Amino acid sequence: MAFLTVYFASGFFGAAFNSLAIWALPNHFDAYVVGASAGVMGLLAVYAMLFPMRELTYFVYFFPITIRAQYLFWLALLFSIYGTIRPYGHVADAAHLGGLLMGVGLCALGT
Repeated sequence: MAFLTVYFASGFFGAAFNSLAIWALPNHFDAYVVGASAGVMGLLAVYAMLFPMRELTYFVYFFPITIRAQYLFWLALLFSIYGTIRPYGHVADAAHLGGLLMGVGLCALGT
């Protein structure tokens, strides 16, 4: 149940945060929020706070890249902040940032 709570709360807050960024930042593009990336970012934040030293392995093409959960969180946070302030491509980085912040908040509350 906590998994779904974090996932849907992060997704909702990410969409709301993206709408706020579109309204508040003049250079932010006006786009729809479609997808589940804000919810996934919230789950990443909770995982990184609960298990910061666990190693995660990603495959980029055929090459495995191993990174600790806390470093992946900080990397995602920095990219999201940069993309919110200075948008690049058509990615809802503000939604990612909102999902990360909601995940941190929910983990701090103990949900």
